Amino acid sequence: VPPVAKVLQDPGQTRTTAAVMGAAPTSQFSARDKPTYVAQTNDPLGHSIADNLFWNDIMMEHAMFFVQLMPGPGLAAPRRQAEEFQRLFLQQLEASRGIRADNVAAFNRASIDLARRFSEYKKSMREQQASGKVRTLVWPLVFTHTAREADRFASRLDLYNRRQIELDRREVVTFWSATMGEHSAFIAHLLDPDEK
Repeated sequence: VPPVAKVLQDPGQTRTTAAVMGAAPTSQFSARDKPTYVAQTNDPLGHSIADNLFWNDIMMEHAMFFVQLMPGPGLAAPRRQAEEFQRLFLQQLEASRGIRADNVAAFNRASIDLARRFSEYKKSMREQQASGKVRTLVWPLVFTHTAREADRFASRLDLYNRRQIELDRREVVTFWSATMGEHSAFIAHLLDPDEK
């Protein structure tokens, strides 16, 4: 951890969760806790386990948000698609505990395929929302943002399947800075400025 991060990190607010084979992804946490999985081995298997546990959970949540933000009969078809993605990512998340050295590449390929299909759905929904063809409660930027996350998830798993675990510092900083900046903007627009 860089020295500045050590100063800023509040151990009461942050806690890592070991990403190990056979670990239940979320069962040991209350509804308020959000585990952060950290690879326990510095190899493609360890990183694959951690990223599948983390990102399949995130993708499932994206689908859940879309379901909630697509009310009414006019949005039944895209809402059903989001419900199906939610079900598939939950299934993939639960299966993530079974990742082993002999099945990691195949498991990653399944996650890559699912993440890419979800990314395409998000990009399509973004275009439809921006053009006025559909009227959901999802901002176009949320579709773009979540598609970018799905694309990165797929890209990282593809690298692990090629036995590459190194991080490109510039890519990491650019991705996470943009991602967290957008998260802050989304939250700011959802909060009541009069509430104290």
